[in-house]
Amino acid sequence: MPKKNSKKEIGRPTKYRPEYCQLLIKFFTRKLYKKILIKKGVKEKGTKDEYKLIPNDLPFFSEFEIKNGLGIGRLSKWHKAKNKNGVYKYPEFRQAYKKAKELQKQFLIKNALLGNYNPTFAIFTAKNITDLKDTRQFAGDPENPLVVQHQIIGMRIINEGKNIRQNNKVSDKDRKTSSSG
Repeated sequence: MPKKNSKKEIGRPTKYRPEYCQLLIKFFTRKLYKKILIKKGVKEKGTKDEYKLIPNDLPFFSEFEIKNGLGIGRLSKWHKAKNKNGVYKYPEFRQAYKKAKELQKQFLIKNALLGNYNPTFAIFTAKNITDLKDTRQFAGDPENPLVVQHQIIGMRIINEGKNIRQNNKVSDKDRKTSSSG
């Protein structure tokens, strides 16, 4: 019985074509938002028109792949593809892919800064599709490190599913034993 390879793709892989570089950059180069008039101002009264900014759709690599009839993940494979010598097969595509990634990141950040996205959504998306990450930085002198002391005020120990209090107090189990004897 032949072994089944779960990683094998169905169908013939899409052949790389150099024009995908320009198509990719064009796809990721889009206007941030649409400006929609919500209230017309009156010159005689000195009021101005009021607009609402509606963000355009954030571009995704998978969206580009679907629109261009490519297999999902194909762009990533071309971006990472190397020949037998370890040299990248498509260096011009690698540059286009990196530029598209940067355009996507800028699109997300600019719309977030304009208030066009929910802040929680923007943070979550930025962490997952860009190189932005939450970091904590601690500053100090490496020659004279900061000393941190902890004082334990109260402590609970879980022992075989039973709570045993410690802190110079007698546990319920000890109390029952000492009072009955």
